[in-house]
Amino acid sequence: MPPDLTNTANKTGAFGSIEYKDADTAMTVVQNNGEGSFLNAFCECLKWIHCTSYGIWMVVLSWLQVVIKQSCGYNDKEVYTFTQLMPELPEVETVVSELHKKLKGKTISLVEVRKPKLISVGPKTVSNIRKVSNGKVGIFVSSLQDQKILSVKRRAKLLMFDLSGPLSMLVHLKMTGQFIYESKALRKKTGGKYRILNRPTAPLVQLPCKFTHVIFHFTDESTLYFNDMRQFGYLKIVRDDEIDQVRELKEFGPEPFSKEFTLSLFLTAVRKRGKSPIKLLLMDPKVVAGIGNIYSDEILFHAGIRPTRMVRSLKDGDIKAIYNHIRPVLKKGIEAKGSSVGDFVRTDGTWGQMGKYHFVYSRKGEDCKRCGTIIESTKLGGRTASFCPHCQV
Repeated sequence: MPPDLTNTANKTGAFGSIEYKDADTAMTVVQNNGEGSFLNAFCECLKWIHCTSYGIWMVVLSWLQVVIKQSCGYNDKEVYTFTQLMPELPEVETVVSELHKKLKGKTISLVEVRKPKLISVGPKTVSNIRKVSNGKVGIFVSSLQDQKILSVKRRAKLLMFDLSGPLSMLVHLKMTGQFIYESKALRKKTGGKYRILNRPTAPLVQLPCKFTHVIFHFTDESTLYFNDMRQFGYLKIVRDDEIDQVRELKEFGPEPFSKEFTLSLFLTAVRKRGKSPIKLLLMDPKVVAGIGNIYSDEILFHAGIRPTRMVRSLKDGDIKAIYNHIRPVLKKGIEAKGSSVGDFVRTDGTWGQMGKYHFVYSRKGEDCKRCGTIIESTKLGGRTASFCPHCQV
């Protein structure tokens, strides 16, 4: 049996008796047991596939990607698929605001489900436990047919489609999920071809393509495509009176732009995690919703704090500086329509522009825009943390 990584009690699992408390522990175990060859590493990671903790499994998967690159001699420019990142709050907010403007008031005429494992029905279904059944597909399709979209909003990184009936559709893009909206006019202009991969040399792809897993047709003959290269995303139908039972929504912390997200609340949450590096704490959705690898780097740069700093070493003034930069950095990301790194594209297939405003993220080896010092990076919990050694202490 694979180890239950969410249980803090000692267990004898695939790697012997060890206490699997968090992602860092999991990372150490896999590194110590998987080194030597790509095959060994891959086999070790397969033993973790039943982990109940999505975060820990993603750490293991991220490390495996590094092993593959090193084993095969590839670099980041040659292997595009190894640069994929989960969209964060500014990217999801960009998608939500664009979809709301384009879809509000439209009526769904038909839904095509090409990959049944990506859909689920009911609040208690877990996104990574997907049993394929024709019955589920039938319920999903029939529930959405003739429904009018009243609004599109979000909670953290979760998209929420409010429908005219007593239903909502919840969508998580995960690593590579994306929505492309195509009106009749846009289809005529583009010929149905879009650059769904975020790199200048990527070819235009005719939609639907092999990565298109769910298609929504509307009565005005417009179309919404859900593409997902790695198939980690999901679409879930729930009744409005079941929303409060959805596990994902229960686990999210405060929204960074909400009135509830006060300095006092943030200070309290931070002080409870003294043994955590500050970057990993910022990325914990239970502390604050929507911050990931990109914006945690940028927030900490503007606050002047190194991502490796342990929380217990921070003074109240340091924590206040971090808090004071969360909203401005995220707001800038929203205004720039997100960071088009990984697979993120906007709903018309164009790119977000936040990348040009990054100070440290993905800029290892380049000059700091503020002081000229070379940007450095390190690994934290399987993620790359970038920082300026002069501007951040």
